[in-house]
Amino acid sequence: MIRGFPETPEPLRKKGYTVREEPTAFLEHRDVFCTKRVGRVDSDLVFDIQIRYELSISDSPYVKYTDNLSYFLSTVSLLVWQKTGEEDQDGLPVVQKAGESELVVSSLAKLERIAAALGSPDGWKFLPD
Repeated sequence: MIRGFPETPEPLRKKGYTVREEPTAFLEHRDVFCTKRVGRVDSDLVFDIQIRYELSISDSPYVKYTDNLSYFLSTVSLLVWQKTGEEDQDGLPVVQKAGESELVVSSLAKLERIAAALGSPDGWKFLPD
């Protein structure tokens, strides 16, 4: 596990991330995506901060179910979406993917500062190098 990031996705839920699991070709493995969307009303761009864990599930009958789950931090990415100018049936802006990049950050705190900067009117000027 990388220091500075939670060992499981659960603490990320409390920080506003949505968590979803996607099955893989192997029953004992899943990808877990933790995503936080940030953006500004006055911008045509929307950003998803995405943390991906690989979940490994063992089937030991001698331990609790939660002790059979092992999470491994895989990647941290920034997904960029552009608003199309249209709205969906719920009145939300329709977006299309404009880009994606893997981020190299040493802690969740630094990632949260990037997310805050992306959502702030003046924040883009202050993004760390």
